[in-house]
Amino acid sequence: MTETKSQIKILVRGANWVGDAIMTLPALSVLTHHYPKANLTILSAPRSASIYQNQPGVTLVLTTHQVEKRSLSGYLRLARELAAYNFDLAVLFQNAFSAALLTSLARIPQRWGYARDGRSPLLTRAIKLKPADGYIHETFYYLNLLERLGLNAPYHPSNLKLSTQALTETETIFTEAGLSQCDSPLILAPGATFGPAKRWPKQNFAEAARLILLKRPTWTIILGSTAEEELARKLTHLLPKPVLNLAGRTSLDTAITVMKRGSLLLTNDSGLMHLGAALRVPLVALFGPTDPLTTAPLTPTSWILRSTATCAPCLRRVCPLKTQICFNELTPERVAATALALLNRMTTSPNRSPAVFIDPEGSLVERLSSRADPIPKLLPGAAEAVSALTQSGYQVLMAAPALTTVEPLSTQLHKLLLQTGAIHLTGFETPELDLSRSFWVGDNLNYLAAAESHGARSVLILNRQGLAEIKKPFFYPTLAVPNLSRAAEWITSQ
Repeated sequence: MTETKSQIKILVRGANWVGDAIMTLPALSVLTHHYPKANLTILSAPRSASIYQNQPGVTLVLTTHQVEKRSLSGYLRLARELAAYNFDLAVLFQNAFSAALLTSLARIPQRWGYARDGRSPLLTRAIKLKPADGYIHETFYYLNLLERLGLNAPYHPSNLKLSTQALTETETIFTEAGLSQCDSPLILAPGATFGPAKRWPKQNFAEAARLILLKRPTWTIILGSTAEEELARKLTHLLPKPVLNLAGRTSLDTAITVMKRGSLLLTNDSGLMHLGAALRVPLVALFGPTDPLTTAPLTPTSWILRSTATCAPCLRRVCPLKTQICFNELTPERVAATALALLNRMTTSPNRSPAVFIDPEGSLVERLSSRADPIPKLLPGAAEAVSALTQSGYQVLMAAPALTTVEPLSTQLHKLLLQTGAIHLTGFETPELDLSRSFWVGDNLNYLAAAESHGARSVLILNRQGLAEIKKPFFYPTLAVPNLSRAAEWITSQ
């Protein structure tokens, strides 16, 4: 496969939902980079097809119209259509058994994907899951698949290409509504396809919007699908004017170009949330019953508010309780204050530089409790990760008092830190740093909890210690990754 990679025909089974499709884009970019001259075709559901349509390196996008009713005749018809393309390789981002069955029926010689949903016998390369895979972000889940298949799969943020036709349609919509070229509207996305449990109450959207508009007056635009038209209509009557309700009135491509014009997006956990993140629109996302650890937007312009209710995240479509409680603490006042703080932070130019605070045990060096030799040893890729962080302008700091109390451990650790370019310190009192734009990294939630008090973000390393911690969390990190290298890839993209 490697020897002829420039001539092969590849079928990628993409994701069915818009948000999931966006989270596959970094992995798709890896494939197009690894096979730059391949004929690469995407197969996805119709609702997510336009996400893939304008991606670099994609030759063709096919949709699964025939199998939407999940009939055997539909699968067979689509399999015959796929067989006619004579694909050499199928890469399955979708986890379903049906994806492996379809590509097997299409007689595609090489079929690669995760070994799950009982489909391993249908794959020629079935990649086993690891314990950490259930806790990492979906973006890294897809990248890790390619990495375990032997490809170099670094993380780079998703990018969406804007449709020329959609840009024209957006200009027409804005002109007819009376919005000028200078208007940067507040965008509201009150819906969520997964189910009503994910939807923050419409009254809360209206009140949060009112509070935001008091400080930053502008138009409000509501986006959503045809299924959310009634919700959007009711919300329109609760909002301060002027309001433009576009729910159910635009294609996905046009919704993307409308959102690109926004100054702020207030959203549930939805496909529109992922669109806003990919467009680098400042956004506040509200998570009640769903888990931001695996699906939250990863861009620096995004801020997550999640429920700490004992029942969350339950991942249910409909709340089984008489009164849904997971959104109770996410008040309109808190959401509006978070949104305004995010906008203020983005429009100010701090004189202080950000830092990355790393707990070295388990991140940079092996945990001492797991080794008979008390002398620390650098973990693979740790020095390169620190180097990447420093080259991106971050100060890399170690704050691990426990490690400095043991001699000769202190001397040995100090030498290792000098090798990586990190600075050793014993506390967080560093007035020359911008802590709100900094990161905490480690495998200990007690250590990472310091990030929250500074309005910063945190990354949990999912080694044995990190896995034990995330199974009984008292604090949820921003992101969970398998090692420091992945953490550095994400942080440097910020």
